[in-house]
Amino acid sequence: MSTPSHIATQYLAVWNERDAAARRALVARAFALDASYLDPMMRGAGHDGIDAMIAGAQGQFPGYR
Repeated sequence: MSTPSHIATQYLAVWNERDAAARRALVARAFALDASYLDPMMRGAGHDGIDAMIAGAQGQFPGYR
């Protein structure tokens, strides 16, 4: 069972990972296959969509952690 702290640590690791292959692996561990992410500025569905959304955000904010 995951604790809230573990879930938060995984979530932040996904957003902070700049290596595309490593980030994709973290997305696969942190999100269910059919997960959706939605906030007022972006959205992504499934591992591909969530990974692409994070990559896009990283491109807009290089070096941001």
